[in-house]
Amino acid sequence: MKNLAGNNKCDEFIEVELKKAGIEVVNVIPARTEVPYSIVGKLGDWTFTRAWYYWMARAERGKGLPLDIAISMHEKPFPIQYFDDYYEESEYGMDIRCEGHAGSPNPREYCANQATVDSYHVDNQEGLNELARTINMVELLKQNL
Repeated sequence: MKNLAGNNKCDEFIEVELKKAGIEVVNVIPARTEVPYSIVGKLGDWTFTRAWYYWMARAERGKGLPLDIAISMHEKPFPIQYFDDYYEESEYGMDIRCEGHAGSPNPREYCANQATVDSYHVDNQEGLNELARTINMVELLKQNL
C-alpha cells in the first residue's frame, strides 16, 4: 500500500481501497493526523482508518470477530505471490495483524483470553478484502440467529 503520510490527496487513494474491499465510505471531520484523511470506512460494527501504509480496523470491545473465526482467517492461505525467480507462500495472518501486533501472532495464542478480536492492522489490499469478506460473513451469521 502507498504511504499516505502527508498526502493531501489521500482521500482519492482511500476511497479506491475501500471500494475495492466493498467497505462503505463515510465522510468525517478532516483528521489532524499524519494522514490528513476526511473519509473512513464502515462495515458492520467496524471502522476503518487509514494510516501511513496500512489500515487500522477497530470494532467496539466485544463486537469484533469471534475468536474461532479470527483464528480461521489468520490461518487461511494467502494467495501465492510470484516474483521473478521465486514465490512466497503465506497466511492471511501475516498481513491482517490481530491487535496491530507487528509480529503477526496467531490469535489462538495472542488473544486466547478474549472472546473476540476487536482490532487489526491490515498491510495490503488483499488483506483488506479478506477482512471485509470475513466481517460480512459474521454479520450474515448474526442476522440468521
